[in-house]
Amino acid sequence: MTYRMFPTSWKLSRVGEVSIALGWYNPFTSHPADRYLCVELRAPRQQWRRWNKLKKLLAPQMIAEGFTDRYDAENLNPDSVFWRYVPFDRFVSSSKFDEAAYIQAIMDAFRSLLQFRPVIDEFLRTCGDADHTP
Repeated sequence: MTYRMFPTSWKLSRVGEVSIALGWYNPFTSHPADRYLCVELRAPRQQWRRWNKLKKLLAPQMIAEGFTDRYDAENLNPDSVFWRYVPFDRFVSSSKFDEAAYIQAIMDAFRSLLQFRPVIDEFLRTCGDADHTP
């Protein structure tokens, strides 16, 4: 299950939108590595010619903030630019789930991603794409 959010200024009129996505991936699987929430930045890679420029612009700062563009499993969403995993199992100990700490970790990842909004806003404002209508 994935929820995407974006300001209207991130709408690319002909190709989709740049968005912040929160995805909850398979919390009931028996494989612990597959139980996580993901906070990510997405953009329409195949349709938008500026995808790589946006990624290159954000890479140093996003990686320093704990986001990644490395994916070890199958079925990566091609529109994912950078993401941060928040593994469910990291917050379980002795069959107890630390809900408050888990929520805090999700909020921290989301806040960390939101700090890039001014850079993304400026990039979209100045890219001059025919695909973009603020």
